[in-house]
Amino acid sequence: MTQKINTQTLGLGAQNAQDLAHEVAGVAQNAKELASEVAESVAQKAQSAAQSAKGVASEVASSVQGVAQNAKGLANEVAQNAKGLASEVAQNAKGLANEVAQNAKDSMQGVAENLVRKTQGIAQSAKESLVNFRPDSTALPNSGKTPSIGKWNVGSSTDSILKTNREITKVPFTKEMKDTHTILVPMMLPIHFRFLVNILHLHGYKAELLHNEGAGVVNEGLRNVHNDTCYPALLVIGQMIDALKSGKWDLSKVALLITQTGGGCRASNYIHLLRKALNKAGFGEIPVISLNFSGLEADQGFSVTRPMLQNFLSAIIYGDLLMHISNQCKSYELNKGDTEAKIAKWVERITTPGTNKGLTSYKALKKDIKEILDDFASIPRSAEKKVQVGIVGEIYIKFSPLGNNNLEDFLLSENCEVVIPGFLDFCLYCINDSIVENKMYGGKWLTRMIYRVVFEYFCGKQKDMIKMIQKHGVFRAPSPFKHTKSLADGYVSEAMNMGEGWLLTAEMLELIEQGVNNVVCTQPFGCLPNHIVGRGMMKVIKEKNPQSNIVSIDYDPSATRVNQENRIKLMLSNARKELA
Repeated sequence: MTQKINTQTLGLGAQNAQDLAHEVAGVAQNAKELASEVAESVAQKAQSAAQSAKGVASEVASSVQGVAQNAKGLANEVAQNAKGLASEVAQNAKGLANEVAQNAKDSMQGVAENLVRKTQGIAQSAKESLVNFRPDSTALPNSGKTPSIGKWNVGSSTDSILKTNREITKVPFTKEMKDTHTILVPMMLPIHFRFLVNILHLHGYKAELLHNEGAGVVNEGLRNVHNDTCYPALLVIGQMIDALKSGKWDLSKVALLITQTGGGCRASNYIHLLRKALNKAGFGEIPVISLNFSGLEADQGFSVTRPMLQNFLSAIIYGDLLMHISNQCKSYELNKGDTEAKIAKWVERITTPGTNKGLTSYKALKKDIKEILDDFASIPRSAEKKVQVGIVGEIYIKFSPLGNNNLEDFLLSENCEVVIPGFLDFCLYCINDSIVENKMYGGKWLTRMIYRVVFEYFCGKQKDMIKMIQKHGVFRAPSPFKHTKSLADGYVSEAMNMGEGWLLTAEMLELIEQGVNNVVCTQPFGCLPNHIVGRGMMKVIKEKNPQSNIVSIDYDPSATRVNQENRIKLMLSNARKELA
């Protein structure tokens, strides 16, 4: 029974094993089919990927070919542009080279002409020196001594010969030139210098007042004067050389006139700078006249005679009077030009033979003063209250329109009344300085007394003019010089007399005392005296006079007119607030 079961069991297990084997074989067949299917799918996908890769590669190759084509076109375009640019640059360089060559040619021609002119001058001087050569009589060949070749007899005037490259030619104005030469006078005081020129005419001289201005004057000054020299010197010399180059005058029949005060500042040294500049500019043969009362340039043919001196002194009083009252009319006149017409009328009348008795007779001068006051009072004027602005400073910059960029006209355009202390005050200041120096540093008693007499004489004439203005009652009168001088006490010493010295401080105080609280202090940049007695005193003046409104304006070639006027406008804005 047991054996039978085992046999059945074995048979059943074999059948199961066979079935399992068939099942495994089926699974293997399925796996084979699946593997075949997978392989076929992978092959198809690989083929598809290969086909896609081939397409991408073809597209990339096509793109690369397009980029290469574009790059080739761009390279051709860049090359074409570069070629055009190079041609344009070459053309411009050629034009620039031609321009530089032309400028160099012109410059070299100018240098050559200047060199020829200087060489001719040196040759002429050498010729004159050789003509006058005299060997030492004690050194003759037979005397056993070596002849001295260093001794020359150059005649009576060594100044007229150019001995070395550093020396300048000094051509004197001779008496004969009075009939042949025209004297050119640089502009400083517009009214006073018109009198000066007309008085020269009265005494037989030909003279003209220079009115040229602008950049040409400044450039000539910069070209022929050292740039460390003060601005007034640069302008005066520049104006003269600019006039000589204008072609208006015959250079063989022209002379130049310049003033000298005898002090340590610009007015005494300009003549030497002028002669040096004239030689540099090729005008060394033109005579220069010195107008002074200090004995300078005493060897010249031009001299101030006693009648001429009397005329000049009277003209200073006339000039101050016209300046004072015309400034009180110009900004208020209803008919523009009325005031200037009156000035021209009286300058002409006072200096015309037959009506010029006031130049020689003090009685006639006082009569003219009264008539002048009445005539100017007849000008129709508005009653509008305006800002009053005083002008002080270095004498040239203070008075000269060329020096202060037409400051008076600018203030008039800003609807202001201009107030300027007179020129007579400066003359009295110079005389007073001579008295002080004589007293402090020693000098002849007689000299001091002569200066004192002249000082009192002028003070008396000024006082008479002031009294007549006050009596007339229409116009504001200036302060007497002695009172102006006293205002500086406690501010600056009377011994401070270099440049405008203590007078500048005193004039600011004079204006403030008269109610003219707005003051423009004009000064050449770098002018040491003015920086001390002008800008240096502004702080203490404002501390003691808090109502004062003072502005300091520097003038020199590098200072712009716009900047100067803007600073003045700022001062005026404060002044208008106070006026309102």
